[in-house]
Amino acid sequence: MWVIANGAPKNGSTWIFQLLKRTNLFSPLPDAYQNSAWRNESVADEYVDDCAKELGAVETRYTTKQHWSDSHDDLLKYPGIKVCNIIRDIRDVVVSRYHHQVRLRKYNKDISAFVKENGELYVRNTANYHTHWINSPYSNEETYYITSYEYLSADDLKAGGELFDFVGLPLDEAQRKAAIEGSRFENKTSTGPESFFRKGQAFGFADEISEAESQYLLDLASKYRFKQAKQAIAEFNPALRPYLQQTDLGL
Repeated sequence: MWVIANGAPKNGSTWIFQLLKRTNLFSPLPDAYQNSAWRNESVADEYVDDCAKELGAVETRYTTKQHWSDSHDDLLKYPGIKVCNIIRDIRDVVVSRYHHQVRLRKYNKDISAFVKENGELYVRNTANYHTHWINSPYSNEETYYITSYEYLSADDLKAGGELFDFVGLPLDEAQRKAAIEGSRFENKTSTGPESFFRKGQAFGFADEISEAESQYLLDLASKYRFKQAKQAIAEFNPALRPYLQQTDLGL
């Protein structure tokens, strides 16, 4: 089995990946398939087809973290492959991306400049990402799962449990709680430029950007039809409807 923690950048795919890894039920990805540019286990593009045929066809469980935006959804037609996705308030996505770029020393201006210079790029990419995956002809309830960052933030025990159930992991209640506890942001340290976790608060954008900047990002989200993608996601997973309703453009 190959379980893919996929996600548009800064939507929360690392959280999904950590939840899965913390169960201790997944074997390490064979080194030959590893994307050398990534620290987390991630399949390099040139090995995707090989992994689809080999990893999905065995009983051993593997999980990787990917950022496949407009390709590889056809992997869902292979037996033994599942994709787990996550959506997040579009404003938090942009703010998180800013801190990511600063942490990697790839951006040295303030957040207002970042929103102005890069906001459209990341809103467009995120909207296109979710539009692609939720409309894929290969996505179905057996092979594709999507949750929301806000749902995990509000009730990680329930949301995490649903993730484990989707994958089909044999976990008792104590094991579920241990995996979820170990993946919480408050139990991670952030000590330097290689750190992956920050405070990770839902709706944290409100403390960092102005109302005008927030509205600018919402206008961009509307331009790139983000609400339509969210509506399709709510149809696919109705449990997310209250969380999708309260984020960015609503439903």
